[in-house]
Amino acid sequence: MKTILILAANPKNTSRLRLDQEVREIDNGLQRARRQFFLKQVWAVRRTDFRRAMLDLKPNIVHFCGHGSGKEGIAFEDENGLAKFMSAEALSGFFELFADAVECVVLNACYSEVQAKAIAEHIPHVIGMNKAIGDTAAIEFSVAFYDALGAGESIEFAYKLACNAIQLAGLPEGLTPVLESGKRLTSEQGRTNIGAVVVNLLFNKDGLVIKDERELKAVLSEALFAAENQSSAIFDVMLEPLEVIKRHINSIESEEASPENRITKVNLQRQARILETKHKAVTLALSLFLLLPLRHHFVSSEELIESLHGLARLSFDFQCDESASSLSLAIFRKDDPKLSTVIWIDETEQEQIKDHSGSDNVFATLIGCDLFDLPRKTRFGKAIPAIIFTIAWETIKTDQDIHNLFDLSKVLNLYSWSVGLH
Repeated sequence: MKTILILAANPKNTSRLRLDQEVREIDNGLQRARRQFFLKQVWAVRRTDFRRAMLDLKPNIVHFCGHGSGKEGIAFEDENGLAKFMSAEALSGFFELFADAVECVVLNACYSEVQAKAIAEHIPHVIGMNKAIGDTAAIEFSVAFYDALGAGESIEFAYKLACNAIQLAGLPEGLTPVLESGKRLTSEQGRTNIGAVVVNLLFNKDGLVIKDERELKAVLSEALFAAENQSSAIFDVMLEPLEVIKRHINSIESEEASPENRITKVNLQRQARILETKHKAVTLALSLFLLLPLRHHFVSSEELIESLHGLARLSFDFQCDESASSLSLAIFRKDDPKLSTVIWIDETEQEQIKDHSGSDNVFATLIGCDLFDLPRKTRFGKAIPAIIFTIAWETIKTDQDIHNLFDLSKVLNLYSWSVGLH
């Protein structure tokens, strides 16, 4: 039986965290594995409490939930309940003394990557956060991590699943947790850092921003290969207009709180809320691209890039190509679950459809048209992104788990989708 020691600290002079919910959810996740794990909780933890718990329990996994402050350290409590930071150097030396027992340390606290790297000098697996992490994302990570351990999975798998859980929840912090592989693990297993393939993307109203096409193709090829081999690939997307609005809000907050500024701030916050909802939908949509049976249609990274362009444009405007010369097409599933969306094709694309079908009548061609009767560029650049964004948007809109709302093997099967005039 392995022992998990949970240390919770929320000093009086720090912002309040939902630590009780995090610990309760961890406990619930391990209920079915009681014969494998013994869980010990220490609340309002002080340095002396930490030392005594380690001496008494000799835990295999140590989980800290609370506040972190980068190089300053992670926050324990002093005798008065105020924050007392423990530095990376002190933590590293402390865990060196317990290296024979401890297999994994989880620092579920903001900016704790500094401490994680130091502890990894002596402990095989250490997880820290490379920036601030919100309550919801921290809880999502912990629940999925211990769900996986309770199901008998490895620490590496549990980490990847937990990162993916943040992403599936539509939260932006999927890249925040970082797994450090300790020197002991490296020397024993002949490998270095274990982590997911990370794809960083920037979307603006014109589509996907490509700074280095060769690098993008390489990382997308790695992501597709990772998915084929049941490894983890994580998309981290930034919506440029959302970041611009956030900067405007921060600028206004630093100025005088005049009536005009307050009105402007509310209007910007309203826009930001809409874009944040779209960001959640985009984040969820990106994770669907690599799932079966959809990913088999992306033979190369070029096709995936086409779909990412289309998803970027859709995330800002459903009808971004609408014009007097454009033609609207309905993309739909007749079978349960019934879903539909609309794409707009311009004159050039209409000509491509004619060439592709060998007919001079685009309207006749589109009657009873199959998704795969559309030219490659239209299919990958517009139809597939519209399908995936619709699935993600319905999930976010209904505030449900995507697996409860849809049978993904059905909705991601492109052969079940048809095309017609809208």
